[in-house]
Amino acid sequence: MPYLGRAPTGTGSVTEIDGDLKITGQLTSNDTLFKMTLDGTDGSSTNAGDNFLIEDGGTDGSGTDAGDDICIEKDTEGVSDISSIASGVAGGFQLIQTNTLAGVASIDFALDNTVFKDYMFTWSNMQSSQDNVSFGLLISIDGGSSFITSGTYKINSIGVLTTSSTTRNDTGSGFFRFNSATTSNAANEKTTGTCMIYNPAAADYTTVTYSCNYIDLNSAKWQLSGAGYQTGKSAVDALQFKFNGGNATGECALYGLPRT
Repeated sequence: MPYLGRAPTGTGSVTEIDGDLKITGQLTSNDTLFKMTLDGTDGSSTNAGDNFLIEDGGTDGSGTDAGDDICIEKDTEGVSDISSIASGVAGGFQLIQTNTLAGVASIDFALDNTVFKDYMFTWSNMQSSQDNVSFGLLISIDGGSSFITSGTYKINSIGVLTTSSTTRNDTGSGFFRFNSATTSNAANEKTTGTCMIYNPAAADYTTVTYSCNYIDLNSAKWQLSGAGYQTGKSAVDALQFKFNGGNATGECALYGLPRT
């Protein structure tokens, strides 16, 4: 097969072009460059073990990425997971753990604050086995051996019903209470939502924001958003999500935002 520059030697040899390569006209499957693209980057006629290297300063020799374009072969196996690469580059949240619950008292998570700075907890169709209860969050400063239940959780929220709205101000609750009105164990009276926990490793107030929807024990449909903090100034290293009565059934997941 024709080659550019010196003849490649050995398994997985590479032909390197220093500068721009400009091709005029149309490439066909018989052309050298297109055939190399189809058959793999190492001349093996397969994609197995192929890799490509992108210059940090750009592909056009300008020293910057401006105006550069890269075409990646669909079946190139040197890139094992494009979605994970994109997530890492963007600094997005990474999935830590998922749970499907079937009657448990609480959902506990140990935090790895050396790896993650912020956390996001999501829950779906969560319901308690007990009537007249609320769903919320407790924090721990001893690795989950115990969770703080004193009245040091403060939260403000606004809730929207079908025809009206209401506000709530918890000035000293025993946990971060997400739903302002209580839910029940009746059919379809469940809660779904998202909670953000910000920099729990800091020896400062632990702050949260959240948004959820639920159906209360009077079958009223709520949309609720709020924010709050816990007044202790110690690093938090474990979280506990639970109803303040009964056992929980539903689905949930914890995500972490990696430290840069």
